[in-house]
Amino acid sequence: MRKPILKYLVLVALFLWCGNASAQMSSQDKMIAPGAIVSGGGTSVSLDKMVTGSIPMTPTGNSAGQEYIMSGGVVAATFATGSFFIATYAGTSIETVDPVIQLLKVAHGGGSGNVSGIFYHRPGGASTFIAVNMVAGTGDTLEYAMPANLLSERGLEYYFSVTNGTATSTLGSATLPYVFITSLTNAQGPATPSASYRIVGVPINITGTKTITSVFEDDFGTYNNTVWRMAAYMTTADTIAEHTLQTMPQAFAGRGYWLITKAPDTYGATGLSMRPNRTHNGNQYYEISLGEVGWNQLANPLPFDVDWTDVLVDSGGIIQTGHPASLLNDFAYSYNGSGYNLVTTIPAWGGVFVFTKEQIKLLFPYQEGTKKSAPKPLVFASTKGTPENWSINIRMTTATHVDDGNTIGVRPGALTGDDLFDFAEPPPAPGAPRLFFRLADENSLAMRTDFRAPFVDGAIWDLQISSAAERIIEFDGLTNIPDGMVAYFVPEKGKRVPLEEGTVIKLADVVTSATIIVGNQKFVSGEISGSLPNQYSLSQNYPNPFNPTTNIDFALPQSGAVTLAVFNILGQTVATLVDEEMEAGQYSIQWDGSDDSGRPVASGIYFYRISSGTYSHCLKMALLK
Repeated sequence: MRKPILKYLVLVALFLWCGNASAQMSSQDKMIAPGAIVSGGGTSVSLDKMVTGSIPMTPTGNSAGQEYIMSGGVVAATFATGSFFIATYAGTSIETVDPVIQLLKVAHGGGSGNVSGIFYHRPGGASTFIAVNMVAGTGDTLEYAMPANLLSERGLEYYFSVTNGTATSTLGSATLPYVFITSLTNAQGPATPSASYRIVGVPINITGTKTITSVFEDDFGTYNNTVWRMAAYMTTADTIAEHTLQTMPQAFAGRGYWLITKAPDTYGATGLSMRPNRTHNGNQYYEISLGEVGWNQLANPLPFDVDWTDVLVDSGGIIQTGHPASLLNDFAYSYNGSGYNLVTTIPAWGGVFVFTKEQIKLLFPYQEGTKKSAPKPLVFASTKGTPENWSINIRMTTATHVDDGNTIGVRPGALTGDDLFDFAEPPPAPGAPRLFFRLADENSLAMRTDFRAPFVDGAIWDLQISSAAERIIEFDGLTNIPDGMVAYFVPEKGKRVPLEEGTVIKLADVVTSATIIVGNQKFVSGEISGSLPNQYSLSQNYPNPFNPTTNIDFALPQSGAVTLAVFNILGQTVATLVDEEMEAGQYSIQWDGSDDSGRPVASGIYFYRISSGTYSHCLKMALLK
């Protein structure tokens, strides 16, 4: 014998707020007209007539057939603004609405018991529902005027619970809620910072024209790269390309962009709130494809924070547990305006760089992140270890940027070339310099870590350093190297520097590469001697002619007193560029066209001469203004 879920609950007819409706819901022998309540015991009650499927009721259409059959005990809900209303009957029902007040109604069959209703709701991705009491409406109805602010870019999931006396029935459920997709008109994300780049995304199902200009110009104005600028990392070319009016790509959820604005401003897009597009093991996800091997600039496709550790990896249709090192580096790099951080939480409207070793898909959980962890610096642990396990961190700074987390050291099982201890260096932000390593196996990738197998003699690390003004290099962890070993920093041009904890090096503008040598004294001395020039030399300045600066390179095979001076055509000293003791090595000195008093000199022919020991050489150069 079938036991009714709610004895007095009967099928509802819809309420029409603007005129009478002529539409009907019908089966072969049952007719229910919108605009009227069918009370308990009415013609809609039948134990052998059941609602199946999803039945949207509109004022102008009919739903008929054996699959659309009514029975008593079914609860119905309507929502409406003005003359627009729809009824939903199944837990899978999804409707699109505008972000305005929605009048929600649930009808019941009356009866002798006290009737109450609760409206349960949560924004998309939330883990818990909020309960709100409904109030008595006209006739046998309960209603709730849902505020417009509940309909954001996250959409809304909801269900109803109706209690009549001691019996309770639900319309929808916590596991299969109804869904409101919000129709958004230029929904806005967080404000941009002033004059610094960030990686951003648009977690909205954009409708209409999807070019960058159509999405962002209504917020920032006509594209003007002195007011706002967008760019993207091009994986195959390993370059950053600024988007112009001719090269603007399509915008879609999951794609990351470099964005900078002259002044703080918000941005957004017109479209629909996001919904999951994939299910795995009963859980919902939003899937994006990473079509490139290497660095991928991506954004959180969902309008709420997502935990990076909860993002799944799909390789060839197989869902991987965790983030296998064979598929990707398990780091997500965000950018704070001056340098990178590691994040465990990818914020809504924010983006990251991820390094992949295969073409994969990422499944972002349709579940708001709970870790809320602050971004972490890139630095690896640099503690005192053993000869088999130690590391040194290298940090490069300029007036506006930081490149941190560059690490060398030894680990058991490490290789001279690429191995699982070596991680790629994130692409530079637009206009930002970086320091990185090149591996011995001719791997073309820029690396931020380079670990070697333990050694007893020594090892050499090759550094590449982007050109920039006022670069400072600092070292942390030099006390970690084994007893009896020393370390040196040897630039391609300039003075070699013995490294100690706290050493700070200001790089000459012309230095773009260097080596770090760590080993016993015999090994280090041999490597330094082998890298020294075997004879004196003075090179032609470059550029020549020049304005306003030029560079002068020279080589010293041994240490000693050095002078480098500039003379006019009368043989008078104009500027003394070097007058000091210098170690053997390659050097580059810049002259800015001013005399020893700091005054600019006139256009014309000048001579520069170097003297060291018995060596002396003179060359000619031209200053043109």
